[in-house]
Amino acid sequence: MIFSANTLPLSQAVRRASLPNVQRTLLGRFQPLVFSLITKRLVDFEETEGSKDIQFRGSVQPLSAQKLLIKPEGQRAWIWKLLYAEPDLKLKMDDVGILDGVRYRVMERTDYSEYGYVEYHLVNDYTHSRTI
Repeated sequence: MIFSANTLPLSQAVRRASLPNVQRTLLGRFQPLVFSLITKRLVDFEETEGSKDIQFRGSVQPLSAQKLLIKPEGQRAWIWKLLYAEPDLKLKMDDVGILDGVRYRVMERTDYSEYGYVEYHLVNDYTHSRTI
C-alpha cells in the first residue's frame, strides 16, 4: 500500500516504512497447531493437573546451535524448540504445555507483533519417573 508521507507525523512515517509486516509470508509456512496448557489446582490438599487446549497457527523447528550455546549449561542437553506463532497466541514465561505429544516449558518470549508474529523458546519440561 502506498501512502502519502505528508499525511503522517515524521516519527510514524519512518517507523511505518522501516517495519515490514511479514505475517502474510509466514502464514504460508504456518500450520494449525494445538498447545495444551497445563493448569494446576489444589483440591482437598492435593494438587491436580488439568489442561486447556489453545488452537493457533504457527511453525515449530529445532533451536539453532548458536542460540543454544547461550542457554544455561545444565539445560543444553534437553530438547529445545523454536516456536513462531501469530501474535494472538499469549503464552507466559514458565507456562507448561503439551505440543505434538511432548511436554514443554516456555523459557523465552520475543514479541515481534509489529512484524506480524511472536517467537517462543520451548524446552522439554522435567517429568519425574515413577518406579513401581
